[in-house]
Amino acid sequence: LMPAPRTVVVTGASSGIGEACALRLAAAGWGVYGGVRSPEAGESLREHGVTPLELDVTNPDHIAGAVEAIGDSLDGLVDNAGIAIAAPLELVPADELRHQLEVNIVGQVAVTQAFLPALRRSRGRIGVGGRDGGHAAVFGPGRRRVHREEADRGLPGALLQGFGGGCAGSGGGRVVVCHLGAGG
Repeated sequence: LMPAPRTVVVTGASSGIGEACALRLAAAGWGVYGGVRSPEAGESLREHGVTPLELDVTNPDHIAGAVEAIGDSLDGLVDNAGIAIAAPLELVPADELRHQLEVNIVGQVAVTQAFLPALRRSRGRIGVGGRDGGHAAVFGPGRRRVHREEADRGLPGALLQGFGGGCAGSGGGRVVVCHLGAGG
């Protein structure tokens, strides 16, 4: 009997780094669930062996449905969904800033919290995409396959540090920050 492929959820998988990550993991033999905001956004992923998963990280019903669809065990979470507002902070309307924080911070935390029980059961890993110049925080018990600066060097890492230090059954995992994209 062949062992079941390892499974991973990649949020923000309809484009950019999330899409590239989902496609690469699928090509490597992982069972990949690609989080997308609409079913239409997931159709091209399906052609490459990625199972689309309707998952708007700001929608509690989507998060609960995604957790139910995945089941009891999950080997990895690449919590990459996010938006960027390309403007000086003084010009960003407060409502747009709130929305960006809801997606990039609150949404990442909510998704991570929801998938932690399944990740614990499989001793899985979490990668969180950052919106601060291409950083990401990665949590995992024991293994250090990431590089660059420690978790206290950015908000995504700081958020995950709370999970790493306070998760029952986390196996003493560390949170580190790595660069995503070219040159990282």
